[in-house]
Amino acid sequence: MRIRSKYTQGPRALLSLAGAFILLSQSMACDLGMCANEEVQRIASPDGKLEAVIFERDCGATTDFSTQVSVCVAGGALANDGGNIFIADGDHGRALQAAWGGPAVEVGWLDNASLTISYDSHARVFAQHETVAVDGIRTRVRTQFKADLVDLPPNQTVQPTARTGGE
Repeated sequence: MRIRSKYTQGPRALLSLAGAFILLSQSMACDLGMCANEEVQRIASPDGKLEAVIFERDCGATTDFSTQVSVCVAGGALANDGGNIFIADGDHGRALQAAWGGPAVEVGWLDNASLTISYDSHARVFAQHETVAVDGIRTRVRTQFKADLVDLPPNQTVQPTARTGGE
């Protein structure tokens, strides 16, 4: 029979409590609006009804720079949420860094309801959705690695590029 001492349970309990506090405080930071989105670029669909918005989401010092993409109604406000179609970070400097700090992406409309997102193969992707419905319009999304983003020299930054159908 093993006897548990109050002296051996105390440090474990304290560490468990500290870990729970850290997780709770990070979760509350986003829930309390402590995260902020900074728009990088809006790319209008060929018919002008929708826009793909490239943005960086900042949730504080404990998170890496991110690149996120949402589709929204043209001229509509970007919600203070994560991207509704694409979320990635630079995996602590492994991916090609864009001017805003997150991994580089290229976003382009193939037609009024099809979007393509190209990104560096070293980016750590957290979400990539195949479809999204905005204002009753269903948009198909194709994500892919982009070879010329991968081949750029390390620590080089790029500006976002927009492409619309026909290019």
